[in-house]
Formats: sequence, C-alpha cells, structure tokens
Amino acid sequence: MKNFERLRLTLSLIICGLCLNPLSAEFKNIDISEIRSFNKDELLNIPLLDRRIIRLDESDKQLTDLNEVKDEPIKTLINNGLLSLVWEDQEKTFIIIDSYEFDAELLSNNDFDETLKLNFEFLGATDYACHNRIEKKGATGPTGATGTTGGIGPTGNTGPGTTGPTGTTGPTGSTGPTGTTGPTGTTGPTGNTGPTGVGLTGATGTTGPTGTQGLLGPTGPTGTVSENAWLLTGNAGTTPPTNFVGTTDNQPLVIGVNSIPSVRFTETSQIEPLNSLASVYVGNGAGALNVGTNNTFIGFEAGDVNTAGSSNTALGHFALTENTTGNSNTAIGASSLRNNNIGFNNNALGINSLLNNISGNNNTAIGNGTLGNVTTETSNVGLGTGANVFAGANNATALGQSTIAASSAVAVGSSASASGQRAIAIGSSAGTSTAGNNDTISIGSVGLPVAGVINIGTLGTNIDCYIQGIYNSTALAPTLVVNIQADGKLTTFTSSKRFKNTVNTLSTDISKKIYDMRVVEFFYNGDSSNRTNYGMIAEEMEQVLPEVVVYEPESNIPYSISYPLIQPLMIAELQQHEMQLQKQNAIIANQQKIIDLLIERLEALEKAM
Repeated sequence: MKNFERLRLTLSLIICGLCLNPLSAEFKNIDISEIRSFNKDELLNIPLLDRRIIRLDESDKQLTDLNEVKDEPIKTLINNGLLSLVWEDQEKTFIIIDSYEFDAELLSNNDFDETLKLNFEFLGATDYACHNRIEKKGATGPTGATGTTGGIGPTGNTGPGTTGPTGTTGPTGSTGPTGTTGPTGTTGPTGNTGPTGVGLTGATGTTGPTGTQGLLGPTGPTGTVSENAWLLTGNAGTTPPTNFVGTTDNQPLVIGVNSIPSVRFTETSQIEPLNSLASVYVGNGAGALNVGTNNTFIGFEAGDVNTAGSSNTALGHFALTENTTGNSNTAIGASSLRNNNIGFNNNALGINSLLNNISGNNNTAIGNGTLGNVTTETSNVGLGTGANVFAGANNATALGQSTIAASSAVAVGSSASASGQRAIAIGSSAGTSTAGNNDTISIGSVGLPVAGVINIGTLGTNIDCYIQGIYNSTALAPTLVVNIQADGKLTTFTSSKRFKNTVNTLSTDISKKIYDMRVVEFFYNGDSSNRTNYGMIAEEMEQVLPEVVVYEPESNIPYSISYPLIQPLMIAELQQHEMQLQKQNAIIANQQKIIDLLIERLEALEKAM
C-alpha cells in the first residue's frame, strides 16, 4: 500500500495543476525502472475505491468489476511510486492505475522491454476519454557506442596577490570533482506551503506517556445555589415535612453507588435493597463478604464474614459475625451466635445467646447468655437467662434461669439441674443433689445421689400430699400396699422367697406380745369434727414391740406404728388359738363319748331296778 499512497500524492499534485488549466495538460514521459509479476488475487486486496480499470479496445469501455479480467497480468510497472498493472488478451489490453476523479491512458509502450515509457494524459475531473490504442512498434535500433571522456587536469596552485575585480562569467566548464562540503549557510526564508496531498490517513500511533500533572489552578468563584437545592454539606432552616429529599410524581426514589442503583424507597414507605442476592445489610461491615442469598444482616459487623451461607437473619452488634457457610440461622441480640461458623438451623434470641456455637445444629436459645456451653452439640433448648447444658450434651432441655441439663435430660426451674442422662429435674434447685446419676426424677426436691430414683417434694417442707385419681378407684386384682418411710420413701412389702434369707417360724414369744398391746380410741388434734379413731400409741408400742415403731429421722423419737408388721403376729396367734381349739374340741368330743356311755349304763341300771 505504500506505493499507492505515493501514487495518490503524485496525482493530487497534478490535479492542483490541472485546476488552473485542465485542457492544456502536457504529456509526460516516465521511465519505468522496476518490473515484476503480479496476479489478480493480489489485486483484489486493493480497496475498490482506490482503483480504476480501463479496457483499451474498440469501445474504450471502462471496467468496474475485476472479475471480468480472466488472465494473469503481463507485468507490473512501478516507477517513482506510480503503479500500473497490464493484461493482454488477444486484441484487448487492460491497465489499472490508482485514481479518484480522473483517469489515465496508456499511450505507448516499447514491446514491454527493459525500458518502457508511459504517457499519461490527465483530463477533467468528471469526464475522460481514451485517445489511442496500445500499438507495438518495431524494435529500436542499437545505440551507438559512446566515446570515452577525457580526464580533467589537476588544478594549479593559487598564486599570491590581491583578488582582482570579478570578470565576466565565462562559459561553464566541465564539472570538476566535488570538493569538500563547505560550512552550512544561513537558512533561507521558508517557502510557501505546497498543496495538501490526498494520501490515506496513516494508522494512529501509540499513546505517549502521560505528562506530569500541572499546577492546581485557582479556585473559581462560588456559584449561586437555588433556594430549593440540597447541599452536600447539609441545609439549614428546613421545615419537615415540607422540605424533604424525594420525588413528587408518585415514583420510587432510587439511591445508587458508582452509577449502580443500590436502594429504592417506594411510595408505600418500603425500603428495597437492589442487589441480585436478595439480601439486606444495615450497619458498618454488615454482610461485607456475603455472596449467599436471602440473608438479612443488621448491626455492626453482623454477618461480617459470611460467604456462601444463605437464609440467615442476624440482628445486633456482632450477631453471626463469624458465620461463613452456615444456613437458616436466626440471631437476635448483641453477639448472639457470634462464633457460629458452619452450624445451621440454630435460633438465638438474647445477648450472647449461643455465643460459642461453631458447628452445632438445631439449637434454640432464648435469653441472655443461654446455651453458652454449646460449641458442636445439637438439638438443645435453653430458655431463660443463663440456661445451659453440660458440655457434650445433645437433645437436652433447660428451662429457667441458670438451669442446666445433660443429654436427653430436662431441667425446669430456677437453678434446676438434670445432671444425669435422661434425668428430670422440676422446681427451683431441683436435682442439684443427684450428682450426675442417670435416670433420676426430682420434682420439687434436690434429689438423692442414686441412679434411677424418683424424688418428689422436700422433707420437712412439704407436709401434705394430694394425689388425685386414686380415691374411688377399685382394685380388680391383688394389689400391694404402699408404705411410706419417715424420709418420704415409698415402699411395698415384698413376699417372694428370693428376697428373703434366714427364714424361721415365728416364735410364740413374739406373737404373744400382741396381748400386751393396748388398743385405744381417740381424736386427732386439729380435727374439729372429733371423729373417733382407733389405734395404738407409738410410745407404748416402743415398750412392747419396738420393731414396729416408726421414728422421726432427725429427732429419732417415736412418730408412728407400722401396723402391717403387727398383722403377721396376729395371724400367728390366731393359728395358735386354732390349734388349741382343735385340741380342746377333741377332748370335749372324747368326754362326750364317755358321758354318753355313762348315761347308757345309768339308764340300764334304772331299768334293772
């Protein structure tokens, strides 16, 4: 393309000359110094606007489609930047040169030999004509040999003496050898600017380096501000709600950052965050790293490092601040679920609730500081300030202030402790004495350090017991009698041999003691009805049979009598009486027989008399 640019520049200069006298253009002969082959495919890469095709034949017709050219070009002629492509097909000769609003004609050639002459005739800008055909001429005769040029003699030495007046200029001699270059003379005046060429615009050069920043210009004068404008530094003298920031055409107000809409205030007072994650962040650092969806983080650094966790709700200072991938957590209160990392389905309501949970799941904590021991445990419930579970506990329930429960245990009441697995503690401080024993039930009682024990009530505090559903309920099968020990323990008498040892028949010396027992009738103190009751006195029984006396645990004074223990003695005595009665009956029967015989004899004597 470099040659074409040169051609356009040359032709532009010629056009400028023709504009002065377009009909008096002279022919110019140009020697061609370079000839090479060129095919049509290469020609097709030349932009169509940069070429014109002239077909020289009988019709002098101009071609506009290169596809009409069938053969390979004969030659490509390049001289001083002018390009001509020549085809020859039978009697037709084609030539293409670079042109715009004028055309050129090949007037002659010299059998396409080493030395060729192209004659270009330049016509007006809107018309052209082809005046001659290309004709082959005979061969040019040989050029005679040029004689040798004589050598130039040496220049003589310059003689002394002053320079004489300058004589008239003699004829120009032959050119001598070029002398050394003299000093450069002063620059002459600048000539007039030549006409601008028509060359193609060159490619844009690379951007140069940025220059150093110039000095800051002076501050311009302060502009006037409309009285209705809101200033960046705030406004004074406002009258709410007359003055407000917003719209007056029932359209939402949109606030954006970095040319991207961020928040929309609707006409129904809704605040709609405009982000593709459907999440809400309010507070310094809230949701700063979030890429999860459907999250709500409100509070200083709430959900601060959450990444892929979704469907979380954090409300409060540092709430869920360490969560990364945990899902479906709810944290309400400062530092609630603060250290949760990957745990899911946790609910924390209250300051520091579930504070230390990291990966535990399905925990519910309601109250300040609840379930503080949970880190990796699952399915625990804590309700009340400080309600907690033992480390490692799962499925535990602690309801009440400072309650604590073990795995699968339930503690209900202030400071209640279900410290054993599957334990139940109900009441203030209930179960605190079970010492981690499993399967205990403590209701209103501190309990006992024995596994599997049920403790109801507090000794010395609970003085009456009412249990509904027992009275008027008829036993349809043999039942056991419930015994109550002085310490409140409920027992029954077991009669199986497997529970007994050293079994002997009761001595009559023991059973006879029932005859020393005094049975009394009496009224109970505090019974205003004065209903008559029957029984015995524990203090008197202590002298007869102390084994059946029940003593108070602390004072060890007689409290009651275990009447069921007297029943075997009565049965033993009854058996003794039955044996004696049978003996007596046998004696009586024998005596009756004797009497009957005596009567018979007496009657016989009477008859004999």
